[in-house]
Amino acid sequence: MLAENGLSYIVLGGSADRLVANRLASAAGGISLAGQTSLVESAAVLSKSRLLIANDSGLLHIAVGLGVPTVGIFGPSNPEKWGAKGPKDSIVGSFSECSPCSRYGFMPKCDKGLVCFNEITVDMVFDQVRRLCQELDS
Repeated sequence: MLAENGLSYIVLGGSADRLVANRLASAAGGISLAGQTSLVESAAVLSKSRLLIANDSGLLHIAVGLGVPTVGIFGPSNPEKWGAKGPKDSIVGSFSECSPCSRYGFMPKCDKGLVCFNEITVDMVFDQVRRLCQELDS
């Protein structure tokens, strides 16, 4: 959807993310830097980015600190506690009855099939990306 709407993208992550990141990047002409950049180098990439789409992670919080608009995806973690609340930040989540279940970085074994993640759709995320892009362009 990003490429279909004229948006180029870079996928960041660690070495363990490389296979999935490469698949995401190659799907529509993106670039994968997963496993190729240090945290400081990833922050430099973020500082030049128009926006970041990320789960509740270190990169999300670095982007917020750098003033980069964000679309934060929250499943088991608490968006009220950890979500960015600035005017250029957005939160996407299913907000299922069992979420949030994560406490201080620990997520208990899920017996509900990760419904908190599985209910989040690409359309839900892209709607927020589109909204942020429109606001940034105006």
